[in-house]
Amino acid sequence: MSRKLILTILTLTMNIAMVAQDLSEHLFKDRVLIILVDDITNPYLKKQKEELTKNLPGIKERKLITYIATPKAYKKGIRDSGPWYNTTELYETYSARNSDFEIILIGLDGGVKKRETDVFKIDDIFNLIDGMPMRRAEIRNRQN
Repeated sequence: MSRKLILTILTLTMNIAMVAQDLSEHLFKDRVLIILVDDITNPYLKKQKEELTKNLPGIKERKLITYIATPKAYKKGIRDSGPWYNTTELYETYSARNSDFEIILIGLDGGVKKRETDVFKIDDIFNLIDGMPMRRAEIRNRQN
């Protein structure tokens, strides 16, 4: 087997493992918001990022981690900086493939709680999360 082929296989394996590990590390620890776009120039992506930056303290309080995924790569966070990982795994796993923009909210338990094909308003995200049983328990525990 050629050295180049071995390196390619190792890189692909590592990238797939990173996606699985990245999401599994959030189980019962963080809520995950996955933004799926056909490419990073999608105007809905810009609008969604603007919406999410309206209340960063609220996002942190609700333990909400964001991923952006395209058909070829993904990154963690909404900032323009930061590394992109070349893999199709995250996009292929969550994309309904009938929209060039989709946003998915995954709860602490790892279940999909909401899918949207339009910009998801920050207040709507917070209202949905705040109505979840685990979030209500977090609020109660914080008050005690």
